[in-house]
Amino acid sequence: MKSLLIKEFYNIKDTMKTNILIMLVLSIFSVLKNGSAAIMPITVIGMSTLIVPSMRAEKEKDWNKFELTMPINRREIVASKYILYLLLCLMGLILGAIVNVCGMVFSQLSSFDNIDIYLYISMIIALVSGSVLIPLVYKLGVDKSETLSLVCYSIPIAILVGLLLYLKERIHTLEIISHLRIWLILILVAMFVIFFISGVISYKIYKKKQF
Repeated sequence: MKSLLIKEFYNIKDTMKTNILIMLVLSIFSVLKNGSAAIMPITVIGMSTLIVPSMRAEKEKDWNKFELTMPINRREIVASKYILYLLLCLMGLILGAIVNVCGMVFSQLSSFDNIDIYLYISMIIALVSGSVLIPLVYKLGVDKSETLSLVCYSIPIAILVGLLLYLKERIHTLEIISHLRIWLILILVAMFVIFFISGVISYKIYKKKQF
């Protein structure tokens, strides 16, 4: 499994550098302008999208045919994609935290107020998108990955942004914020379960594929 993950990061190293640079620019601009921890969704979602270049690189290099000759099974291959996805999300969280801390040090504008709420929201969006995107790419092929990625990320983001805008004018007390935290935690736990189920579905799809 370790070798598979190293291979995954090797496949996306160039794209990752570009993504990190773009997210740093967007995140720093967001922190300096708004002074909030809202950059977390930018970094988490931005990093998680690297799963698509990873899957595309495998097809371009005919890796799918080669890996079947190695002493690894298809379950491990699919599992590596899901572990990679979670690692990318974790890297996004760390990157977002670093940018926010730097913003606090240099501008004294950014804040850790409600940072956990942004963290929950970021991970919920990422897990929803990944749970749908990865099986669809396995099913429909990487040729449609760009369109699938756009749909799988834009819909959850639009729904959550709409919900937050709706709640923004109605959240006035710490008690309501506390209730929101509880609901977000419950949703996040449910999404981890769905993410695991998505992995099972992806494995069943991948197991039947012929290369």
